[in-house]
Amino acid sequence: MVFSGHKVYGPTGIGVLWLKKELAEKFPHVLWGGGKMIGPLTEITNQDLFSPNKFEVGTLPLAQIFGLGASFEFLNKINPLDISQHHKKLYSYTLPKLKKIKNVFIHNQNLLVTTNIIIFNLSGYHAHDVVDYCGKNNILLRGGDFCCPYLSKVIGTNAALRISFGLYNNYADIDKLINCLCEIKEKPSSDLLAF
Repeated sequence: MVFSGHKVYGPTGIGVLWLKKELAEKFPHVLWGGGKMIGPLTEITNQDLFSPNKFEVGTLPLAQIFGLGASFEFLNKINPLDISQHHKKLYSYTLPKLKKIKNVFIHNQNLLVTTNIIIFNLSGYHAHDVVDYCGKNNILLRGGDFCCPYLSKVIGTNAALRISFGLYNNYADIDKLINCLCEIKEKPSSDLLAF
């Protein structure tokens, strides 16, 4: 299992690679340095060659480690089914409101359906312009290709908007977003040019 720390409400710059011991021991060393891993190879013991030692060389990112630990403590206090239900409620509340906005195209309502992400475009406006306008109104969206070089092959465009629901979101956040998108369509501002 592999995931980034910031995907579980933790800090950036850290992630998790969770392997079975038997599999981890088959991986070759890719990093050297720090602790016992800086000495001559003849002085490295068999124990040093096993995980986690061979994956954790040098000075560890302690602030990120403790931050990630705190995020796990936070998440462990919440029932995963409650998180899922919260996402489903926000998704069900948002989708029909988005569909009512003229020229909104939702890319993942039939493909790549998930309950905590909606990928869409506001026809006539570049995704980055919409992100910028919403950001000026304290609404955070992700825009662009989401680090996916094949996005255009999947959804037919190389930039889109993404709503990512979190535990901290509520219906008022959705209403604010919908109002902002309607404002863009109804009263284009000079700092948001339609193309």
